[in-house]
Amino acid sequence: MLKKTLRMGLLAFLGLMLASTAWPLTKMKIGTAGGRGTSPHYFMIFLTADHLGLWKQNALDVEQVPIRGATRVHRALAAEALQIGMSSTTGGMRATARGLPSLMVYGILPSWPNAVFVRTDSRIRKAEDLKGAKIGIVRFGGMNEAYGKQIIRKVGLEGQVKWLAAGGGHAAVAGLKAGAFDAIVRVESQMLMLMVAGEVRELISAEQYLPEKWIDIAAFALRGYIKSNPNDLKRWGKAMTKATGYVKQNRDWSIKEIKSGLGFSQKAAEIVYPRLKFFPGGRIEREAVKNVRNFLIEYGLLKEAKTPKVDELFTNQFTQ
Repeated sequence: MLKKTLRMGLLAFLGLMLASTAWPLTKMKIGTAGGRGTSPHYFMIFLTADHLGLWKQNALDVEQVPIRGATRVHRALAAEALQIGMSSTTGGMRATARGLPSLMVYGILPSWPNAVFVRTDSRIRKAEDLKGAKIGIVRFGGMNEAYGKQIIRKVGLEGQVKWLAAGGGHAAVAGLKAGAFDAIVRVESQMLMLMVAGEVRELISAEQYLPEKWIDIAAFALRGYIKSNPNDLKRWGKAMTKATGYVKQNRDWSIKEIKSGLGFSQKAAEIVYPRLKFFPGGRIEREAVKNVRNFLIEYGLLKEAKTPKVDELFTNQFTQ
């Protein structure tokens, strides 16, 4: 009887010790190409994960680090100031082709469309009217330039427009409003409020020219970090899948949060929400990666000889 009592007491003591022991959280800095308040997809991922407590449930202490532009995200990744970088796949692949030892580790969005925009009062009413136009892009070598050149080639105006780099997204919009540009190429979601306000019109979207299999936004990590921290990345991938799944399953809640968190109108929030077509489980399709790689080579943003092969650009080790 005494032995049984001692054994039960010991088990109870161990149970209390385990219950009171807080497992250490793994710190993880995640850079996002765009501010938390300007990119609805990043905003909703981090908001939802915080709302549901998904990071802590997976023993993670995650800090979002908003960074202006994919190039700066991958520079920070190279400096090991980040554990993960989220950006356009065009920006990520270009960094890899320049020698950054990184891989796509999680697919976020198949499409986050760029389009050509003009002022509402512009003389430009259809794509053909862009002949001779001054078209503003954020910067040369970025996804705006690639998608813009794709559109211009598809409508038969290659070599018949003038490309100008604004130096930033806000500068591009300001240039359009001031008449410095006849049109600009921007991500659709970042022009929504201006469209709803009647200040700009979407002339033509790049989305209609993309292959069926595509990946626009993804998460990247250095090969060294992947090798050293596979369990951390697996837990992070699990949290990501739950967060994106929750957004897809809770339309009204998501629209409400987009409105309150980003300052979108009801109409703008309802337009952007269907664009949040997160990849199920973050799984990366080889054909999609291949198509993005071919696209960047075709439009002169990558040189094939210096670009890693398709299977050297991604891993599904941490997707669900």
